Amino acid sequence: MGRKNKNKTTTIKSFDRFELLFSVIAVCLIIPLIYSQSTHDPTLAPRLLILSIIVLLLFLFSLKLYSSKGKSIQLKGKPVFILYLIYLTICMVSLFKAINPAEGVFDITKTFLVILLLFYLANIFIRNENFVEILTKTLVISALIASAIGFYQYSIHATGKSEAELFTALYNVKGLMAHKNQHAIFLFLILPFIVYGIFYLQKFWKILSSISLLTVLVLIFLLQTRSVWIGTVLFIFTFLILSFIYLRKIPILKEAKKIKRIIVIISLLLISSTTYYVFQSPSTYKLVKYKFKSIYDLDSENNRGRIQIALATIEMIKDNPVFGVGAGNWKINCPVYYAQYQGSEYKNWRRPHNDFIWILAEKGFFGFVSYILVLLSLLYFGFKALHALTEKKHIFFLILIIAGFLGYLVISNFTFPYERISHQTLIAIFMAIILANYNYSQPHKKQTTNRPMIFKKFKLLIIIPLIFSLYYSILFYRSEVYSQRLMDAQKQKNYSQLFTYSELAFTYLTTIDQANNPYIFYRGSALFDINRYDEAIDSYLKSITYNPYHHMSLFNLAITYGRKREYQKAIPYLFKVIELFPFYKDALNNLAKCQFEIRNYEEAYKTLLKIKIKDDDQKLNELLNKTLAILDNKKLG
Repeated sequence: MGRKNKNKTTTIKSFDRFELLFSVIAVCLIIPLIYSQSTHDPTLAPRLLILSIIVLLLFLFSLKLYSSKGKSIQLKGKPVFILYLIYLTICMVSLFKAINPAEGVFDITKTFLVILLLFYLANIFIRNENFVEILTKTLVISALIASAIGFYQYSIHATGKSEAELFTALYNVKGLMAHKNQHAIFLFLILPFIVYGIFYLQKFWKILSSISLLTVLVLIFLLQTRSVWIGTVLFIFTFLILSFIYLRKIPILKEAKKIKRIIVIISLLLISSTTYYVFQSPSTYKLVKYKFKSIYDLDSENNRGRIQIALATIEMIKDNPVFGVGAGNWKINCPVYYAQYQGSEYKNWRRPHNDFIWILAEKGFFGFVSYILVLLSLLYFGFKALHALTEKKHIFFLILIIAGFLGYLVISNFTFPYERISHQTLIAIFMAIILANYNYSQPHKKQTTNRPMIFKKFKLLIIIPLIFSLYYSILFYRSEVYSQRLMDAQKQKNYSQLFTYSELAFTYLTTIDQANNPYIFYRGSALFDINRYDEAIDSYLKSITYNPYHHMSLFNLAITYGRKREYQKAIPYLFKVIELFPFYKDALNNLAKCQFEIRNYEEAYKTLLKIKIKDDDQKLNELLNKTLAILDNKKLG
C-alpha cells in the first residue's frame, strides 16, 4: 500500500514538472517565436491561435491533476481573479454599446485566455517551488534569440544610414514583434529575469545572463523607444529603492566580489558598445540627442501626434463615460474626433497609444476601475509577500518582478502592449510569480484534492468558451491570411482574386482588417474599377454598416453615385466625409462638382473657396471660372 502511494506521488511530481516545462517553454519561447509573413499582421492572429491551443492543453492537464487525487496547495490571492473576471464581464457587456460588436471579440478572447493562463501558471508555480530557475534560464535563451534577431536586422537596415534614412531604417528593426517599439518592450520585460540570472544561476548561466543583459540594454538604447527608456529608468530606480528597504538587513551575498566584477565588465562593454554605435556617424548622435530631448518636448512631431490622439480619446470618453464605446470599437469611433484634433493631414489612427485611456474609452468607467483594481491588487499581494518572505533570493527575485511590473505600467501609458499577445503572456507570468510568492509567504495547509465531481460541474463553464476561443482564433488567423492575399491582389489589380479573397476574409466575427478597412470595401472598389456601379454601391453601403466613419467607403460611395449622375444621392455622403476631414480636397472638389451639376451654383462657389486651388490645377480653375460666370450672369440678369 505504501509503495502504491509512493509511486503515485512520484508520478504526480513528474507530471507537475512536465507541466512546468511545457508552460514555461510554450509562453517564453514558442509564442514569441511565432511569426507569419502570410498574415496581414505577422504576430496577432498566429500568436492568439497558439495561445488558445496552449491554454486548452493546460486545461486538459488540469483535468488529469484532479483525476489523480493528488495533493495541491489552495491558491490564495483569489480577489485578483474575481476582479479580472468582473473586468472580462464588463468587456462582454460593453459590446451592447458597440457599433460593430464583432471587433470586440479579439479583445475578449485574448483577455479570457490570459486570465486562464494566469490561473494555470499560478497553480503550476505554487506546485513547483523550483520554477524560478527553469523560468529564468528559458527567458535568458529567449532574450539571446530576440537580441540576435534585432542586431541582425539593425546591421542590415540601420548601419551606415544617415539622418532621415536612419530614422526610417530603425522601423525595420522589429525582431519578431512586428514593430520596433514592441520589440523593445519585449526585451524590457525579460530584464528582471536576466538580472536574477546574473546573481543566482550557475557559472555557465551567469555568463549567458551577462551577455543577454549587455545585448538587451544596447538594443533597447539603439531602438530609441522613449517609453522603454523611461520604463527602464523606473525599473532601476524602483529596484534600488526596494532593495535598500527589504535587503539592507540581509548579509552581503557570498559572491559579491564575483558579481562586482561581472557588473564592471558589463558596464565597460555596454559603454564601449553604445559609444561605438552612437558616434559611428554624426547622424546617429543627432538622432539619439533628438530622441532624448523629445521625451520632455511637447512640441516635437512625435509628441504632437500622441497628444492629439490622447485629446481625441478624452473627448470620446466624455461622450461615453459610463459604458464606453464597446470593446474593440475605439478605432471605429475615433474618426468622429479627427476634425477637432487632426488638422489638415490625414493619419489612420488605429490605437490611442495609451492602454489606460484605451480601456476607459472602450469599456467605460466600470471597466477601467476593475482593470486598475486588478493591477493594484497584484501590487498589494506583491508587497505583502515582500514583507513576509525571509529567504534573500526570493525577496531579490520578487523585487525585480515588482520593479519590472511597475516599469510595464509606465510604458503602457505611451504605447499599446495590452494588445500584443507575447507581452500579455509575459505579464501573466509576472502576475503568476507575484501570486505564487504570496502563497509561499502565507501559512497554508496542504489538502487532498478529492473532489473531481465538483470540478466536473464547473469544467463546462470553462470548456465552452475555450472551444469558442479556439474556433475564433482559427477564423481570425484564416481572415488574416486572406487579408494579406487581398492586399497582394489589390496591388496587382487581379479582380477575380480580389473578389474571392474579400469574401473569404470576411466572417461575421472578422469584418475589418488591420488597416481599419471593412473587407467588403475592397470588393466595392474592384466592382467600381470594372464599371459595375450598382453592385459597387451595394458593397459600399454594407461596408459602412461595419464601419460608419470609414471615409473611403463614404467617399467612394459618393463617387459611384456621381458616375451614375445621381448627384443628389452623392452629396450627403460627401458632406459626411468633409465633416470628418474638413480639408479633404478631393471630397470638396467632388462636392462642388455635384452642386454645380444640380445647378446649386452659390453653394458650389462656397465649396470651391474652401479649396486651395493651385494655378496649374486646370480642371478646378475651369470649374471655378464657369461657376463665377454663371453667378455673374445671374446678377446681371
